[in-house]
Formats: sequence, C-alpha cells, structure tokens
Amino acid sequence: TLFRSALPSKTFGDAAFALTATASSSLPITYTSSNTAVATVSGSTVTIVGGGTTTITAAQTGNTNYNPATSVPQNLTVSKANQTITFTSIADKTLGEAAFTLPPTASSGLPIQYSTTSNKVTIANNQITLVSAGRVIITAAQIGNSNFNAATSVDQSFCIKFGKPTVTLSNPNTASPTLTSNASTGNQWYRNGTLISGATNPTFNITQAGIYKVQVQVDDCISVFSDDLPLIVTATEPKLVDQVQLYPNPASEELILNLSGFETKKPVAISIVDLMGRQMKGATGVGGEEVRVDIKEFTSGQYVAVMQQGTNRVAKLFVKKF
Repeated sequence: TLFRSALPSKTFGDAAFALTATASSSLPITYTSSNTAVATVSGSTVTIVGGGTTTITAAQTGNTNYNPATSVPQNLTVSKANQTITFTSIADKTLGEAAFTLPPTASSGLPIQYSTTSNKVTIANNQITLVSAGRVIITAAQIGNSNFNAATSVDQSFCIKFGKPTVTLSNPNTASPTLTSNASTGNQWYRNGTLISGATNPTFNITQAGIYKVQVQVDDCISVFSDDLPLIVTATEPKLVDQVQLYPNPASEELILNLSGFETKKPVAISIVDLMGRQMKGATGVGGEEVRVDIKEFTSGQYVAVMQQGTNRVAKLFVKKF
C-alpha cells in the first residue's frame, strides 16, 4: 500500500522540491510525470519546467515478498509567474537626431512590445524614429505566455524639441525690417533677452533697435534659442541712409556725423545707443551740417548712432575701438 499526501500548488520559477510518498512494505518508490513540459522527476525530486498541470504518479512494483502496490496519482498545478517591466526614463531629443533603441526589459526575459498613439514618431521593432516636435508617450507591454502572466504596462514620455531655429532678415535698411523663423508654429520672439508679449507669429516686424532671437515651443517642449541677431532700424526714408554719413568707422575718440539729407537749418536729435537699445549719450545737430560726438569714455564694441528730424529717422552702426 502507498501513502502519499496531496501536492501543494506551485508557481513557475519555484525551486525543485522532494516527493515523500511511502510504501507499507518500506520498499523504494518510483515517480513519473505525465507532462514533462510542466514538471520532470529525477528520483524523488520534482523540477518545475513550465506552467500548467501534470499528474505525478507514485508506484512500487513489488518484489519476491510483496505484490506491486496500486499506483497513486496526484495532480500538480503550476501557476504562471508574475513579471515586471523595467522602463527607465527617455532623455529628451531634438528633431533631426538619429533613430534610437528603446531601453525596457521584462523580468521574464520575454520580448517587449512598444506602442504609441502619437504621430510624432514611428516605431519599428525596438527603434523610435523622430518625425515631428512635441511630447510623446511610449507604452511598453509584455503579454505573457504559458509560464508568465501579462506584465503591467509602463508608460514613459519625452520631448522632441524643435531644432535650433534659424532666422532670416528681409526688408533691410527700412523703417521696419522683417524677421522670419523657419518654424511655422510655436514661435516666441525676444528682444534684448526679454519676451515680447504677443510676438508668436513666424514673422516679426522690427521697429526698435536691439538684439533679437526666437524660441520654438511645441506642447511643453522648448527649443534652444536661435542665434542672436543685432538689428538697427535704419531710416523711415531709405534715401537718407546713403546721404547721412558717419566717420571714422571704427572710431576711437570722436565720431563725426554728416547730417546731409536732413532738412537744412533744422535741429536733428542724436542718440548713441548700444546693441541692447540702451542710450549711452545724447546730442543735437543741424540738418545739412556736421556734428562731432565725444566717445572716448565708451568701451570697445558696437554702437548705433540714431538721428531723427521730425518723422525722418536714420540709424547707423559703428565700432568703438581703443
């Protein structure tokens, strides 16, 4: 007679365990597994191979003194193991960068499936190709198999930033030069490092001297700034640009302004400003004449001489040297 207790339930990944059936004859027991894809038996040790159900049968074939015992079967159920996905954060990218490989892994070692609802990327196997700027959410999933339950999916989001914007200048040497960003949406223009409220179109008309740049935002993804673009507004009457002369340029101690082109005998307001638009010195001249401006105390660099008579205005760039 064989005596054997029921087998405890197991989970895939559990350690091997020993069987403990006994025979009333005290003769040795032999064991077999009906499904070796679930468990195998070596001697009295059961090794779990996969999830599912198998029947472990204990037998004793007898000897010269004992008849064979009636075999005793016991069901062994091996449950699927749980698994987890490790999906580390994805660093922000810049549009134009090469495709990159996704990093997630499953504790089971099973392959990860990747998906997204975004049209800003494409996914092929485990590679992401950047298509357009904006925020993207990637989902990593593992659906499981006969040995593992499905993993809880994990999301990671990252930004695709617009590349460094480029700015083109049109209508130079006019009262209102135009700046144009290469980004069709998401622009924000700055003057002298300060945000210009409402200046969010691809084009921006300049009415003040200063250093201009643009930044592009799509969703919450913000690009780097474009290169600084120092600009001056040259004239409300373009012909004045050639008639009004400024020399020497570069200048070290004194700047001479020839106010030809302005109406003669009438005052001309003169302002020397830096490229940030800050006034450094003011003076007054007369149309048709020359005026000298002392610039010895200026540090070396670029400045703008702005001359205005009524509605006529001319701005000229010059360099102060030591």
